Amino acid sequence: MDHLVATLHESGHLEDLTYGTGDYTEELAGPYAVIDRYHQQAHDLVRDMVAEAARALGEPTERTPDARVQASWLLPDRTISVRVTQADKECPIEVCVWLLPPGITAYALGL
Repeated sequence: MDHLVATLHESGHLEDLTYGTGDYTEELAGPYAVIDRYHQQAHDLVRDMVAEAARALGEPTERTPDARVQASWLLPDRTISVRVTQADKECPIEVCVWLLPPGITAYALGL
């Protein structure tokens, strides 16, 4: 399926953190606290993007209950989806936006 995807935010690879070596401090007591912070930052970014986009596109047609993980606008000529993704536990946490054919969401395609 033809689509365009853009990564708007990326946390960086988490491999070092998952093995206990990485940028954590006394305030963030360990690698999983840092990973949780990265997830929170990504979710906050999606929430803010959804609020901003809603001003131009209207409320999303589909979204997770708190609009922090995924939202889609099913428009007559295209679908716009924004969501938090992570390929596996060592890969970056990303915020991506997809432009898709009408009626198809990134979530439905497993993207």
